[in-house]
Amino acid sequence: MIAAMSFNGGTMKLNGVAEGTTPSAGVGALSLSSSSSIDLTSTSLLHFGASNLQTWAGTLNILNWNGTLVTGGGAEELLFGNNVTSLTAAQLMEIQFTNPAGLPAGSYLATFGTVADGEIVPGVPIPEPATWISGALVALVISWSQRQRLRSVLRKLPVRALRIAGQYELYRGTNRLSLWWHKNVAGMGQAGLDVPIIQRRIKKRR
Repeated sequence: MIAAMSFNGGTMKLNGVAEGTTPSAGVGALSLSSSSSIDLTSTSLLHFGASNLQTWAGTLNILNWNGTLVTGGGAEELLFGNNVTSLTAAQLMEIQFTNPAGLPAGSYLATFGTVADGEIVPGVPIPEPATWISGALVALVISWSQRQRLRSVLRKLPVRALRIAGQYELYRGTNRLSLWWHKNVAGMGQAGLDVPIIQRRIKKRR
């Protein structure tokens, strides 16, 4: 029986020595107690046992991967078990390929190769923090812009009350403009259910 392996930080580097074969594991199941790395420089194959029952915490970084994208089965292979159940979905999310060969520089989440023999390959890229921040700022600007546009339209409407498509009602009172969502509810008759969406105080003109 092959002994299990546990990573607790640091980098595993095999220096060209293969562990196992494509169908057979050369190392036992892997547990991860803190972020660690595997350096595959000049290593053709590293095959762990199925690790889906092991506890993982932290990130497993894969360095210098130079295998076959999408399918797997290339000159360099990193395998867990013999099928796509050998790692959990959560464990796959904790594996990152850093600057893998054949892809633009960056970090990529792991996915099982389509050969489905337990080999993992680089999947979708992981956005840089700056990309997340930029996306959030764009969404914020769009939201603010839409609110300002809606407020501008509401202020210009001359009507006192307007029912839109039987659900939305605009009411312009003495000093307040409200947009209500009107929903007929069983047992409530014509009264329905009115929920305020926007209420804006209108400044009086002197």
